[in-house]
Amino acid sequence: MSETRSALLRQRLVELPLHLEKADVHLKAVTLPSYPGEPRPSSTIELFGDGGTGSGENVAWTRPDHERFRSWVENQHWKEGSSLGTFAAELARSPLEAYGRAAIESAAIDLALQQASTNLAELCETAYAEIRYVRSFGATADPLSELHAHQEEAPEIGVKLDFDPAWPARTLASLSALGIIEVLDFKHRGTAAEQSRTAEILFEAWLEDPGVCGEPVSSALADRFSLDAALTDESPESTLHHLNPAAVNLKIPRMGGVLNLLIAAAFCESRKKPFYMGGMFEVSVGREQARELASLLAPQGPNDLAPLPKSEIRRFPPTLEIPQGRHGFGRR
Repeated sequence: MSETRSALLRQRLVELPLHLEKADVHLKAVTLPSYPGEPRPSSTIELFGDGGTGSGENVAWTRPDHERFRSWVENQHWKEGSSLGTFAAELARSPLEAYGRAAIESAAIDLALQQASTNLAELCETAYAEIRYVRSFGATADPLSELHAHQEEAPEIGVKLDFDPAWPARTLASLSALGIIEVLDFKHRGTAAEQSRTAEILFEAWLEDPGVCGEPVSSALADRFSLDAALTDESPESTLHHLNPAAVNLKIPRMGGVLNLLIAAAFCESRKKPFYMGGMFEVSVGREQARELASLLAPQGPNDLAPLPKSEIRRFPPTLEIPQGRHGFGRR
């Protein structure tokens, strides 16, 4: 079997030299209307070495999570002069949870690429492609008003919609008539009968995370089953073998970093399984880094990486352009 693009990219990344001298973490909060409950807490880690600065974003959910992350970083000895692969292997043995490890690994990738005067596309011997994306909407009792407004604002942009088991048949019929639902995210909500009924009506959408988390889905949904929540940093190949999804949503933070994500992407590529990139409320460099991976590996997928209306730009272009030729990871 020939080497996949994801496997090639991973191999070339781990071989990159990495010279690391120190680290710093910056905390902030970003007002984000779709974030539940309060402003979105965020932290960015910066790794410094040989005059370069690599950045990564921690997407942990609470301010105390970010404060613990900063404290851990401040108490580390950051002198490093080996390879990116060695650094990542040592990081994987740390007590940090997946989101923190992913942030540090992304910053290390950014720094190593700068130090090598290259980027992901050059490692793949290709060019960045414009990415197609979808806008994500949470579950509401009446999603139609939001989706009608979306159609007026960006009629060419598809939608990822969270499922509400309380939707009546008339709501499902109206959603189907819109013709814009590309991914229906069950988040393991609803009974098997409710999920099957919904799948029959929204017959063109990928069905993300139906059934019970970690368990195979029913044969009635299997052809459109897209896996998300169960795919973490724990044995991604084993999870994919066991659950055998038809498609996969890949998220850098949930998988503990880019290198682990590339293992899952290579598995999908070798078996011709569609996959797409997902977001986890990234508000800074993490969003750009996820888009950069999407542009190389899944540019035509329903990538859940839309512009943020009030903190990024106010209009929604049909595709997102990734800058060519710049060194590093996720740099504009």
